Formats: sequence, C-alpha cells, structure tokens
Amino acid sequence: MTRPVKAMPLSRDALLSRATTGYFGNVGRHALEDVMAHIALDAVMRIVGRSLCYKGAAAIRAHFEEFLATYPRVDVEIYHAFADETAQRACVHFEITLQDSAGSVQVMRNANHFAFDETGLINDVLIFMTDTPGAGFAAGNSR
Repeated sequence: MTRPVKAMPLSRDALLSRATTGYFGNVGRHALEDVMAHIALDAVMRIVGRSLCYKGAAAIRAHFEEFLATYPRVDVEIYHAFADETAQRACVHFEITLQDSAGSVQVMRNANHFAFDETGLINDVLIFMTDTPGAGFAAGNSR
C-alpha cells in the first residue's frame, strides 16, 4: 500500500472546494467512489446528539452505501461555507432534501465541520442535524 503524499496546506479555495464539490457535490450525484476519494483511511464521522459515529473509511463507506441506497434523491443547497487555512478546516451550512424510494421527502438544515489531514483528505467530520432521517444511518455505526 502506498502512503499518501503530504500535501502543502490547502488554500481557502481548495478547502471550500473539497467540502462543497468534493464531498457534497458527489453525495448529491450518488458518486460514492468520488466521495470516498476525499476521505482519509482513518477518518471519523460523528453526528452530534444522535449517537452515530463512523470510524474509518470502511465504516464511512458502509454508511454511504446504505444512505445512498435509501435516498435515491439527495439535493444539497449550500447557504454558507467558511474555511480556516491555518487550522485546515471548513464549515458548511446547508439545506439537504432527502427523498426515499416511496416518495417521502425530508428537508433538514444542517452544518458539517470538516478537518483535513496533511495529505488534504477529510479526516474528521462533525455533523449537526436539525432532524434525523428514519433510515439510512445504521450501517457502519460504531455506537
């Protein structure tokens, strides 16, 4: 296994692009491999107040496989995106519309906080949700 090459610190624009286009854009397109290309092997994704935690790329992949299978329609509208070059972090406030295969729609206004490792990959995601969908979040959960 080759080790990822250390990247220079990401610029503000690069941090925002990886969070908005690399992560959210690919989730909305159901492009799982492209989402995972932005996730570090040791990444952790936590959903605050929901007892949901996905540790490692395999658990995050399992979560997204279930999530994307549960919601054939995922629309993300980004309201605000912020980046801190010094800390190598980004925060995105957004509205997400989820529609399951039965046609039920749920709209949430959330915020994701991203931290990037020395290779420029996402290694920590802290998610604040206004609501929890009823399905699509069990796979990969370590809690």
